[in-house]
Amino acid sequence: MPMPKASRRTSRAEAQGETGVDEEAWMRSHEPELAATGAFPTFARILGELDGGFDLDRVFEFGLGVLLDGFVRATPRKER
Repeated sequence: MPMPKASRRTSRAEAQGETGVDEEAWMRSHEPELAATGAFPTFARILGELDGGFDLDRVFEFGLGVLLDGFVRATPRKER
């Protein structure tokens, strides 16, 4: 069962308060090892396409673009 948004935010805030590390700092510090393991090929490909390092906003924009491109291709076009 997915965690409600409010709970995720609280968990993130609690984790940051306990560790002193926010999500972006954690990802920047773990990015090289996650990409290098070979266990996450899509993650590694996306990082390569982002060219410039990990940034949550850029990853979100990239993912949203891929999702919307998929919708466009999956949506039947009406003939005029």
